[in-house]
Amino acid sequence: MSNRMLVVLLVCCLCVFAAPFISSSDDLVRITVINHDTLIGISNKLLEKPSQWRQIARVNKLKEPYTIFPGDTILVPARMLKPSPYPSTVTFVSGDASRQLKGQSAWMKVLLNDQIAEGVVIKTSGIGSAVELTYADGTVINITPDSSVRIAASGKRGETITDRRFIVETGRVISRIKKALGAESRFEIHTPSAVAGVKGTEFRTSVDLDKTTRSEVLDGVVELNAMNKNTLVSKGEGALVKKGEPPAAAVKLLPAPEPASRNAVYKSLPLELRFKQIEGASSYRVKLAKDRDFRYPVSDALIKPNELFSVTTLEDGVYYMCSSSIDPQGLEGAESAAYEIKLRVNPVPPFTQLPAEGAEIRSRAGIVDFSWLKVNDAIAYHLQIAEDRAFGKIVHDKSGIKATEYRISPLDYKKYYFRICSIADDGYEAAWSDTLTFTVVPPPPAPPVDKPAVSDSEIQIRWQKVQRAVQYHFQMSKDNGFANVIVDKKVDSPAISIIKPKDPGTYYVRTSSVDHKGYEGDFSQPQSFEIKPPAADENRSPYDLMLIIGGIGLILLLAL
Repeated sequence: MSNRMLVVLLVCCLCVFAAPFISSSDDLVRITVINHDTLIGISNKLLEKPSQWRQIARVNKLKEPYTIFPGDTILVPARMLKPSPYPSTVTFVSGDASRQLKGQSAWMKVLLNDQIAEGVVIKTSGIGSAVELTYADGTVINITPDSSVRIAASGKRGETITDRRFIVETGRVISRIKKALGAESRFEIHTPSAVAGVKGTEFRTSVDLDKTTRSEVLDGVVELNAMNKNTLVSKGEGALVKKGEPPAAAVKLLPAPEPASRNAVYKSLPLELRFKQIEGASSYRVKLAKDRDFRYPVSDALIKPNELFSVTTLEDGVYYMCSSSIDPQGLEGAESAAYEIKLRVNPVPPFTQLPAEGAEIRSRAGIVDFSWLKVNDAIAYHLQIAEDRAFGKIVHDKSGIKATEYRISPLDYKKYYFRICSIADDGYEAAWSDTLTFTVVPPPPAPPVDKPAVSDSEIQIRWQKVQRAVQYHFQMSKDNGFANVIVDKKVDSPAISIIKPKDPGTYYVRTSSVDHKGYEGDFSQPQSFEIKPPAADENRSPYDLMLIIGGIGLILLLAL
């Protein structure tokens, strides 16, 4: 506070029409006497306890009748003055935060730069709700989510003595106190079960549903008082106070857990982190925020030491994460440094259409077709095919595919794993799609054909049974290249009977196997058989024979 502001303040306190000039030096306030001032009159106007006017007389070595004259200087200890208002300023607010003025029932929204004076109650509700109060001397009070805090006192005596008291009904406050406080200054956090008095420190105070108070000191010393008992809590220690009981002994706070591992960039949701074990910890607090100061949290979670910290919904961006350990008494240690977490989920992996998971690709040439749906913010795609799920044996790797379909050949007959990712316009390759499998299935084998059996009226053809075949394809042709197929049939058994051809010559037969999905293999090597032409006498009809016999008979009659 400047000298000019102090003059105005004390003038108002001393006299409506005229007032003495007041300046401060150390813990003493100098008052210049004006007309009609008396020692008792000055004490009534300035002192918190006017009856202490005789102490003022002793400080100034005044004797009865304690006469003072205009222009005299009176020294008053600052600690004896009535406190002047010393409000804090709202330097940060987020979420659902409201305030109630002293003596009023209405609640108002807390706004940035609000002046928070003595008697005001502040409430925060829900994740992300927070209020930061900052005093002119640099002292900061952070009110965390789901808290109710009353400013019981907020005054100042002179230049150096402050009196600040806060009542925490529920929730938690984090106090960062300026170390260079006046000798008579007071800073206290009151809860339903204890009083935490400090001088020059950073500490947390919280109250749970059963009114148990917990104090954790990050710097300096805190004196906990309850049931007329005191406990000193030093830096790196914490203590709890149950309602109706004296403070428990201070214990050492646990160190913050470190992440077991971190990715340079997290490409998929949920965002998951596992932490190293801290001996004695019953849980961890993990906070994730948009800023390094954790003013804009997106997650504040309590997890067991063996659990994953998981966030399912986040936008792409840079976040900051910190962690702390909590012991079985609920005392929380110091927070870790802020770890930077980069998340970039977009562009999302494409949705694969072909091949379907577990598909059996039946292709004699080992041709496999891939297709997927277009991703709006992707300009290209990256396809990988491997012989193992870990993609340690990659057989095909193609990046920069512009279309949403791709063909590859040949692939050997075996099982494969494949995945696809989207590529952004800045060249960033996002997360891989789920790994899917397909198998290139060999065609059923060609069944060797036995030598056809030719009888007077039909031809019997048999071939070897194929294990995977449910049907066979039979063909017969008069040429070895089967350009002119004269019999083309599908049968269920490995044999067929056909009518013996009339035309003499060489004939060729072959078969192939067909599996249960209609996948047909190659034809077997052709087998041949021959239809011979009939003998000369076999070509004569019965009428010709009768004519011959009749002619012979006629010749014999004539000879007689």
